[in-house]
Order: sequence, then structure tokens, then C-alpha cells
Amino acid sequence: MPAGPLMSIDRALRFWARDRPNQRAIQVSRDELDYAALDTWVGTVAASLAGRGVAPQSRVAFYADSSLEWCVAALAAIRCGAIVAPINAKMVAEEVAYLLGRYEPVAIFVDPEGAARLAAGGLIGAPDSPPAITRAEVAALRGAPPRDVAPGIDPEAPAAIITTSGSTARPKGVVYSSRAMIEYAFEETVHNAPDLMGEPQRLLTTAPLSTAGGFNLMIHCVVTGASVHLPAQFDPQEALDTLIRERINTFRASPIFFQRIAALPGFATADLSHVRVCTIGGAPPPPGLLEAWWARGVTLRQLYGQTEAGGGITINPRRYARTDPDRCGHGGPLTEIRIVDEHGRDVPPDTPGQILARKPGMMSGYWRDPDETAKAIIDGWLHTGDIGEVDARGLLRMRDRMKDIIKSGGLNISSAELERVILEAEGVAEVAIIAVPDDRFGETPFAIVHGPSCEPAAILAHCRARLSSYKLPRYIHVAPAPLPRLAMGKISKPALRREWADRPLPAPLR
Repeated sequence: MPAGPLMSIDRALRFWARDRPNQRAIQVSRDELDYAALDTWVGTVAASLAGRGVAPQSRVAFYADSSLEWCVAALAAIRCGAIVAPINAKMVAEEVAYLLGRYEPVAIFVDPEGAARLAAGGLIGAPDSPPAITRAEVAALRGAPPRDVAPGIDPEAPAAIITTSGSTARPKGVVYSSRAMIEYAFEETVHNAPDLMGEPQRLLTTAPLSTAGGFNLMIHCVVTGASVHLPAQFDPQEALDTLIRERINTFRASPIFFQRIAALPGFATADLSHVRVCTIGGAPPPPGLLEAWWARGVTLRQLYGQTEAGGGITINPRRYARTDPDRCGHGGPLTEIRIVDEHGRDVPPDTPGQILARKPGMMSGYWRDPDETAKAIIDGWLHTGDIGEVDARGLLRMRDRMKDIIKSGGLNISSAELERVILEAEGVAEVAIIAVPDDRFGETPFAIVHGPSCEPAAILAHCRARLSSYKLPRYIHVAPAPLPRLAMGKISKPALRREWADRPLPAPLR
């Protein structure tokens, strides 16, 4: 693809505002914008941001639930040449403080709930804290006299930082350039074109805008002139109503969201014949879920991806989705996949090894972390840290996670981060976090601790003050003896998983 100004997210937005001004661009719940109104509002907000010191390569953090104002402010920051840095709105003040220290934003977008939490933690409103850009301020500029700024275009420079929970005890910032996000959008579009059969894309994602599954898909739609539908907060009935009312033809979600929609009374009679591209990823689907959607004429296709890759890496082709539902398929026309052994050598078909990927849309690296970047990207190949195998047809099957991430309700939970916090609790000498099945979220954290005076209720209270609610352990077991260890001295999680595979879990704490 060409370099220079042509690789601009903002240029694409301006183009669609001229080419299809009245087409819906973004809808959040029932609030929506067409492309002409979106472009005008973005320009007005960009002028306001520039007047407040938002400049090329400065960071603008976002700590709020999904909204039209969120999308407009982010696109306005991109028009200014700034870097959008979303932060999960469920994070508590201690987590946010760490990320603000890493990203050093010149401003932070907040809604009323986020503003209250940050103010209580002293993270806004203090002399040394970043100024707040409120959702109400952005809303007030909707319909205001048009203003604009000259776009700050550098397609290779960072345009977004998406925070991810990795294998380390602290979250990392995954950096995307404008070029990467545009390349990802176009490969996805080419890959999905045969299934959409010439229809304009109408995409629904349940992911919050703080994640790659939310933010990158919003950018994907703006770049390609599609329509994106986002929930402010996921509600299964609202999602089903949106699928039907808006005749959504592309739907992406984690298994738990498909499961909650399928459990609704109206699902059995819903007309979903217009849903042509439906991808499921993040965790294995529970028994019966694929069949429930097949009965409505919708083929769920396994997707494999990760934030470092920009989102999806592979999608199971429709022709294999029902005969080989455990396969994650192959990538788009420009995506390459390799499976390698511990020495980096390619392995034969059907042999497990680490999944490597080289594709459009990959991160340029971790924010200000060259050491971790060098471990993740070697000779242009992303080392995913996941174990998988590819069969003779080129179809990937993901087998396990090397990075020890728990995927709960579509959100990633770092075991290392949770272990770090629990080890700070009084009386805890050892801790291991493993994933256990959960009917609602797919997986949930189980903490196994050992120490002289461990109290599960006190440990939970300690965690609650320092971590988002979705990261809290649902189960805590106090082991009477030291935890088993490997020869190298590490706690043996495989041994703990085997021990608890058929053993009743302790009573849930939440």
C-alpha cells in the first residue's frame, strides 16, 4: 500500500463523508451518526482539543464506557495527530494511576462515573494531573458551528495504545500505527467480501472501546465506510434486538455473549438470516452453543487472535465451520502462520508448537518497552506465546496458552498480575492462579494460597481495593502445605490443575 498521507484514518473519514454522507457511520445503543455529521463533529472537537494542547504524538487517555462522544473524541484526537490511549473503565484508581504514569497523557476523556472515580483517587482535579475532557463537553459541540484543524498525518507514527494483560505482572501498552490499523481493516474487508455478497457491512461487536475488539473494529468501519454498532453496556436483549432491527450482517463476540443471547425467550423465533459473517473467539464455546445458533441459520466460525496482532489472525472458513468447529481456520490473503518448536524450527502438520504470525495490522511494539517488544517480534514474526497446530489443509487449531491468561467474559485477566496483588496480602507466602470453568463467564480465576495466616475474606477485600471487579478471584483455597514446584523452582500449575480437575471447588466468594 502507498505510504504518506494516503494511509490516513482521517482521510478515509473525510472521503466517506463526501461519498456517502447520509449513511450511518456509528451507532451506540440507539444514538447514531451518519458520515457527514460524524466528520463535522470530529472537526469541531479536534479544533477544541488543539486549543487545549493536544498535538501530534501527545497522548489522550480515555476512561469511560462506550458512547458516541467517546468515538468522536478519539477520531478528533487522531485528526490532531495525537495517540489515543483507552483504559478499561472497570479499572480501579491504582491500576489507572499506573497506566497514566506510563502513557503521560495531556488530557483524559471521562464520563461522569469515570470522573467521580478518578477524582476520588486524586487522578484528576489536582495541579499535577491531566485535565479532564468530559463527555458533556464533547456532547455540547454536537451541532455547534463547524470548525476544523489541519490533520496531523504520519502513517508510521503511533496512533493508538491498547492496554493488554500479558504474561507479566503489569499490563502493557500495545502500539498501532495508522498504517497498521488501515491495513488490518482492508485485509478483513477482502477476507469477508465473498460472504457479504456485495452488501454494505453492518457490524455489531460487544467489545468495549477500550479493547482491540471494540476500538479497532470501530476504526475498521470508519476506514472502509461500513456501519458499526456498539453497546454502551452489553445487554443480551438489546444485542438481539439490534441484530434483528438493524439487519446486522457481521457479528463478533466471545462465547459467553452468544450464550446469553441464545438463552433469551425470543431467540428461538428470531429471524437472523441476514447474519452472514459471525465469528466467535476468546474461549472454547460450551456444548450446544454452536448448534443453537445453527438452528437459527447462523454459522459461528472460530476466530483466533490477540491484541498484539491487531485483533483477529485466523477465521475458520464457512465450509469447515460445522464439520471442524474446533478449527480456527487460516488468515486472510496477506497473513502467514507458522508453527515452531522450542528451537524456532517449523514442525510438520498436526504437530503442536508455538503459533507465529506475520500479517497486516500487527503492533509496532509495546509502549516504551523495547525488551518485551524484542521478545514478541523476531524477524518480523509475532511470537504469540500460544500453542497450536496446523493440519494438512492449513487450518489452525489453538490448543493452549503459554502466557497464562484467563479469558473471562471476553476480558483478559493476567494471572501474574493477580498473583502479584495477592502476594502483598497479609499472611500469604505463596499463590498460584489457575482458570476454572464458569457458567456465566466461561472461565474465572481460582486462587490457591499458602501461608501462616491466610484468610480468604481478607484476601478478597485486599484484591477488591486494588483491582477491577472482573479480575477478582471467585474461589480461594488455603493449602495446608507448600504448593508443588517444578525442578526450576517455579510453582507447578500443571500439578495444581490436575489436582483440582475432579476435586470440588471451595464455596464461591462472589
